[in-house]
Amino acid sequence: MDAAEATSLRLTPPDLAPSPAAFRRPDGSSVFRPKHSTVFTSEALLAAEDRLLERACTTTGPTLPVVTVKKITGRSDREGRILGDDQAAALAKVAVSGRIVDVLVGPAGRARRPR
Repeated sequence: MDAAEATSLRLTPPDLAPSPAAFRRPDGSSVFRPKHSTVFTSEALLAAEDRLLERACTTTGPTLPVVTVKKITGRSDREGRILGDDQAAALAKVAVSGRIVDVLVGPAGRARRPR
């Protein structure tokens, strides 16, 4: 075990039972567990995640009226592009949520030109 592992918290549970020798790699690990799949974290990272979750539940942040969001998302930019319906909906959810921390998760989209 190296120094990084010694100061980390292991999130991956240990094997419930040892694997028979026929199912162990030369390093002794089980072939039933993918190589290098053990996950570690730290107290500092867990504390940071707790702070983010707390802020994500706090809804005292600034918001915009839905009418304003619709007006902005319905307009094209200087190059004539407009947000897709899914992009506008995602932006509206964030703009009206009031959360201190809000996250959009998804693939990057492309604004489209109106027809």
